[in-house]
Amino acid sequence: MASLIDLLGARITETVATTHDEDGVPNAAPMGVLKIDDGVYARLWEGSTTLENVRSTNEVVVNFTRDPVVYVETALGETKRRFVKDGRLRDADGWVRCDAERVPDEEERDEVTRWRLAERERHVEERVLPTHSRGFASVIEATVHATRLEFKPELRELVEHHLDVARKCGGKREREAVELVEELV
Repeated sequence: MASLIDLLGARITETVATTHDEDGVPNAAPMGVLKIDDGVYARLWEGSTTLENVRSTNEVVVNFTRDPVVYVETALGETKRRFVKDGRLRDADGWVRCDAERVPDEEERDEVTRWRLAERERHVEERVLPTHSRGFASVIEATVHATRLEFKPELRELVEHHLDVARKCGGKREREAVELVEELV
């Protein structure tokens, strides 16, 4: 049987995690999924809603989407809940529901914890011809850096650089995502 690791093409794949708290209140947030040897892991940041939810439920849904606006809004916006339907990302290209188990890590920093992900259920909506857009990649980079500006203000230059690349190389949705980052940051 195939597993989540078979869907990942890189060491770190950018996804959108959907989680819920003990009362069922949903949350969506970008999450890098790590493929290391024979395992799949998530590194979750202290203070994040995603980590709080995974600690209380030991569950996360790994969602795959090509929409850069979803990454920006779930990372920086106030509309995280509108993206979740039935515990997964609305309109995802595919998703994998996983059990999450805390893994102590000797390289771990105080602000990050590692969780091993074990696939429980999956659904792939569609297969598409793979393409790569520097604009899309730059939106992701700008968004990741923007989430860390509070404790690393020197990243602002990188945010601006990646927004410029996204404007030049991206399509309509990438340009919408750039405007959204500028509005929210």
